[in-house]
Order: sequence, then structure tokens, then C-alpha cells
Amino acid sequence: MQLTNPVTNQGVLQMGTPDGCTPDGCTPENCMVELMWPCFSGCFLIPRITQNHILQLRNRFQSLKYRPFRKKKTMNKILINFAHPARARSKINNALRAAVEGLENVTINDLYANYPDFLIDVKREQRLCENHDVIIFQHPFYWYSTPSIIKEWLDLVLEHGWAYGSQGRALEGKIFLQAITAGGDDSVYQKEGFTAFTIRELTSPCRAMAKLCNMNWLPPFTVLGIHRGLSEETVKVHAEDYRRVIIALRDGTLDIEKARHGQYLNSDLNSIIRRP
Repeated sequence: MQLTNPVTNQGVLQMGTPDGCTPDGCTPENCMVELMWPCFSGCFLIPRITQNHILQLRNRFQSLKYRPFRKKKTMNKILINFAHPARARSKINNALRAAVEGLENVTINDLYANYPDFLIDVKREQRLCENHDVIIFQHPFYWYSTPSIIKEWLDLVLEHGWAYGSQGRALEGKIFLQAITAGGDDSVYQKEGFTAFTIRELTSPCRAMAKLCNMNWLPPFTVLGIHRGLSEETVKVHAEDYRRVIIALRDGTLDIEKARHGQYLNSDLNSIIRRP
């Protein structure tokens, strides 16, 4: 059978004859070539796979250790601005920090160690923020607020036109939260408690800051009851929970919408961390 070019009406391939286009080793009975038409670059082939070729391909694949390619998920970069003026005396803050040090895509920026004179390198801090997706301030809850260096950081680093304002979009869409440790237990931080205010209310200035900078605020990771003393087992549990939160934020397995409605970020981790 001779195939013809529908344009020129000239024969272009004679199947089953020496003039046909048969690859080396093929016979007219199992030839893979079915059709060949002239085109702008010469010609193109439309293959016909026969049963013999299917068997050959199957045998080849079975001899290979095939492993499907999986695209690596992009991880969030996490910046932890650590601020404790007396770190050596804080067992819980050291434990929390140790639990996340060395994790991939996690940067710990020790503010008191880097700026003992409080001369904050604004451009460096801004670059750190720009290069990370999640910004966390880990600190003791001094006087229902933050250690003084964090206030200095906020005053200097969050410049108008960079962090907020009509042209200030550097932090837009990033996640913000605090990781705080406090002396009183949960009963103290209630409207009917000794302070008459909740942790959520007392941390509202940071929430307002996050809103002004167009960041996604999350309730604080909170460890309470420090003054009464924490057992080694309790410290270990809090450290492991902190690690779980950081990994979930990094890997995108933390349910942000559900988490934002909790009193504390670590109130019920099993309900807000999805399985990867």
C-alpha cells in the first residue's frame, strides 16, 4: 500500500517494501512506522506500537528500579527574634530555644547578644524580615509587655514607608506571633483574676502593630506558671510543643484560620496541626 501526500498527490512511503521507512531490526509485520508526511522541517512520524514492542518496553521497565519524581514542597522561612536580658537564669526559654535551634529554614536572632549596647542595625533587621515568611518574638512577659529591646526594635525597624503607610509593604502577608513565658498561671490572666486582663488583651498592642503592617497575627504561644516552678517533664512537654508549632509553621501544616481564634496558639495543637 502506497501513502500519498494530499497536497502534491505524490507517493511518500511504500509500506512493507525496501523503500519503506523501517527502523533497524524491524520487519514489515511489526514496524513502528505507520505514516510519514512532508512538513516544513522535512517530515514527522506517527508511531504504531505493536504487541511485540509493548512486551519489550514492559521488560525494560521491570528491570529498572523506578521511583516516581515528587516535587519538593517549598518551606516557609521562620525568623525568631529572641529577647531575654537574663537568659542564663531562664530554664524554660533556654529549653524552648534549644528545641528549635538547628531546624532547617529557622533563624534565631538573639537581640540582646547582637546588640548589647542597643545600637540596632536597622537595615540588617529589615533584611532579615524581608527574607523570612514568619516572624516570631520569643521573650518573657515583663510587666505585661516585652523586654525593652523589643520596644527599641519596633521603634527603629518598623519605619514608615517600609513596614506601613501607603508605600510600606515589606511585611505584608507575613505571619506574626509571640512566644511568651509568664510567672502567673492561667487563672491570674482572667477578667476575674488578679490582673483583671487576659493574655490576649495584654498582648493587643502587638496585634495592632501586626494589623498596621498588614501581617497575619496569631495568638501567642504561651507558657504560664513559671514562678511556681515547672517540673522537668513539663518543661520538656512545652519544648516539644514549641518545636511542633515551628515545624508546622515552616511546613505549612498549621491551620492558620482555626489557630487565630484560640486563646493561646498551643491550647490544642492536635486540632490546628494537619498531617503532612
